[in-house]
Amino acid sequence: MTEPPTPPAWVRKRDGSRVPFDADKISQALFAATETLGRPDAFLARELTDGVLHFVAVEKDEDTLTTAQIAEIVGKTVRELGQPALAEAFASFAAAPRIAKDIDNAIVLHAQRDVSPQHLFPNLVREYTRQAIYSRQVLAAQSDGLLVLTGLETPGELEACTIGLFESAVDALADLRLYTGGCAAFDGPEYALFHRTATPADLDRFVSESSLASRFLGLRTVVNLNSAEPPPWAGELARGPLFAGQLPAPDDTALAAVDKGFGNNPDAHNELIVGSAEQRAKRPSNKEFRRNYHAMPYPLLANVISGNIRGRENDTEAIFYSNNSSGLQFAAVGRLVYERAKAAKLGVPLPIEWFLQDIRN
Repeated sequence: MTEPPTPPAWVRKRDGSRVPFDADKISQALFAATETLGRPDAFLARELTDGVLHFVAVEKDEDTLTTAQIAEIVGKTVRELGQPALAEAFASFAAAPRIAKDIDNAIVLHAQRDVSPQHLFPNLVREYTRQAIYSRQVLAAQSDGLLVLTGLETPGELEACTIGLFESAVDALADLRLYTGGCAAFDGPEYALFHRTATPADLDRFVSESSLASRFLGLRTVVNLNSAEPPPWAGELARGPLFAGQLPAPDDTALAAVDKGFGNNPDAHNELIVGSAEQRAKRPSNKEFRRNYHAMPYPLLANVISGNIRGRENDTEAIFYSNNSSGLQFAAVGRLVYERAKAAKLGVPLPIEWFLQDIRN
């Protein structure tokens, strides 16, 4: 069987130096050419690049091509594929790579005259985030309605974070604002208040303080109250106040129908401190995040994966898995959703290189 032709391994630049052949540079150059025409189209550039690569592989005589030879093949291929205007724009773009490089690294912000001052700064921050973080291909996909970009108002910050045990709602929100720009979630605050034997006045103070602090800090706040099960960080507090006398012991009826149990960490962390001294120094309260985890008497899931112990041995066997808040179920469900969407041919595949940080440079 005849092997299909392959692109050259090397490219000789105008200054005589040799660099590895990179097909994505052709795609980026074609995309830049679509921008000069006022119609940025990352998918068209990608499709045309696939055609160019075929002819580059077919027409090469040796393992190295010059940039001029590649540019000639690109222009001819794009023109033959029904894009003469784009072929001309590419030729002009290829003749001035240094200028294009300068434009690529520039961030240009525009402000409309009729925008009120309170909306002007957020608009500029959103536009700065779009240009500074995302590649132009991703922005073109967003403009075409193929992507939705969120969190543009707070670049470099988490979109949301959870507050567990706290002493003061104001301090907790102020600490969180150093890392989070979107939403703060109080996870079971009744347990934190119960930990301090709170009075009705403390409850009123929590509501008023958290509301005022959220508005002042510009955070959206969610209060996860009266949940069906206590949050994992509650530890011994899980026996009150709302669930006093309701939680069974580990060997009680809750696990009566379980055949096997597995865990992901055999160690107990009665006072697991999250946050370095440097991080704590930046927080107004200068306190650590603390988490309480108890030792789990179950074999490790890693031993099941490695084959050292047996997992489910038949379809009727019930398995209990204590994940210690690791969130593995989200990764599993996300993969399942992706595979089913792909099988149903939903959505539009986006090249992973569009999301690489160095694509802008």
